[in-house]
Amino acid sequence: MTSLRRAPVRGLLALVLAALTAGLMVVSLVGAPAQAAPDRPAGAPAPATAPGDDDLTNEQVAEQALETVEAAIAPGEPDTAAQPDPAAHQEFTSALRDLSSLQDYLSPAKQKVAQRLLARPTDPVSTCSDSDYACFGSAPVQKLCNALICVHYTKTGPHRVPGDNNGPGGSWNGTAGGAPDYVEFTLATMTTVAKRYVNAGYRPVVSDEGADGTAQTDIYVADIGGGAFPLYGYCWTNDAENAHVTVAPYCVLDNDYKSSQFPTHTPQGNLRVTAAHEFFHAVQFAYDFYEDAWFFESTATWAEDIFYDTVNDNRQYLPYGPLGRPAKSLDLWSGLTPYASWIFMQFLGQRFPASQGDMPVIIREIWEKLSHTGTGAESMYSVQAISSALEARGTDLTTEFAKFTAWNRRPRSFYAEGAAYRPAGLSSSYRISPSDTAKRVRFSLDHLSARHYRFTSDFRGSKRLEIKVNLNDREAGGFAYVLFKPRGEGARLRVIPLNAAGNATVTYPFGSSVDWIEVDAVNASARYTACDTAPADERPYYTCGGRPVDDRMAQAITVRAVNP
Repeated sequence: MTSLRRAPVRGLLALVLAALTAGLMVVSLVGAPAQAAPDRPAGAPAPATAPGDDDLTNEQVAEQALETVEAAIAPGEPDTAAQPDPAAHQEFTSALRDLSSLQDYLSPAKQKVAQRLLARPTDPVSTCSDSDYACFGSAPVQKLCNALICVHYTKTGPHRVPGDNNGPGGSWNGTAGGAPDYVEFTLATMTTVAKRYVNAGYRPVVSDEGADGTAQTDIYVADIGGGAFPLYGYCWTNDAENAHVTVAPYCVLDNDYKSSQFPTHTPQGNLRVTAAHEFFHAVQFAYDFYEDAWFFESTATWAEDIFYDTVNDNRQYLPYGPLGRPAKSLDLWSGLTPYASWIFMQFLGQRFPASQGDMPVIIREIWEKLSHTGTGAESMYSVQAISSALEARGTDLTTEFAKFTAWNRRPRSFYAEGAAYRPAGLSSSYRISPSDTAKRVRFSLDHLSARHYRFTSDFRGSKRLEIKVNLNDREAGGFAYVLFKPRGEGARLRVIPLNAAGNATVTYPFGSSVDWIEVDAVNASARYTACDTAPADERPYYTCGGRPVDDRMAQAITVRAVNP
């Protein structure tokens, strides 16, 4: 598994130390068609502060958003000695979205700074200066285009592309004597990615109708990997609105992906997976610019492996989500959790493998349901749309999320590449013995999470294990199953049939003939209140920016060894 200490992570990795010390972190999560709170722009994201902070004014939150972007692009060397705090991680596209939505609350002087940071790399020097993370300034800009994509680049200054131009035999597969090989490789890669999304039935990227001189989607290559926390790439728009609308994007990729800045994978591999990830953001903008941020990132991270299966960059995130932290909510917008949640998209794609253009149809259908206009539009938020897509397939979110948690305990048995995944961990393990014949485990579960408990036998001879569960009621997403491992045989999965109140009692063989029994409790609740209307400084953030109804739900599992 890739070490996060030695590899930069796509997007905004962390804030600078001062921001961490102050607890400053700005995130975005919107997506409900509900009325926005009156004290912030309609549809604006709800940036976060550290737990325990006093209520912040909109002006203070806007300044934090500005500081977040500035921290991401601050010059410096990547910290390879210690892993940055994952709680401070954020994707740069989302950081820009926050700043754009909040810039009106800044002072006039700071609004100018924000406008400079939100500028295209080719904007005038008065707007975009040479000191910016992606600003060509006065350097001559050239472009290489086809019918879909235009790559903008410069041969001079800090953002210059590699000068190789020796064709297929060089570092980058290009054409000798044409544009620089790196530019040709970038154009070919982005074109392949764009065509594949269209072939899979996704909407074409919204045209910018000639911004920067071309109607094609604009891709800029600049040195964005040289900051304290290297950026692989990002996508943005000149048409940012605090609303559920479609917008025309442009994207920025690094100008060389050199190994000194991106030490994991080859430069070519890093460019490819970044193209798949970031161009999916461009495609997402054709559905809903302000959809739930966790779904933006989890689906884009999932797409990396669909397009370029051998790079496997997205595996580095798995310890931070449902596989590594099963008791965390799937839709939590914090740290690296949204990236790690790509494994749920992989689950959906394998469970419902009907495809178009070698991509599972179910993910595209969910994006259509999220949209407010166009084919399939139902103005839903992320978890609503997932539930709707599952119901159309004769199942429901509770059932499928429970299966997902079962897959995560035995990834080798289910996922196509599961042999490379570490199983979701146990919450606790207990030994049942003649001197300790019973155990009652009390715990809580947040929505869209699970806990796994193992019970092993210290008995000789035949026994049975009586299992009583008291969980969420079925309406609130309660679900439980047993993983039963007879000695010398494979594990067997059995659903525990809960009654309407979320309770059940079952018994299974135990004693010397059984290696262990696991009881797995699931909270698959998908109920939220205050969608898009929670206070601006409330955290953490989940689907629709709302408050989960069924978090911190008290649960209990009681086991007792009994005679057959």
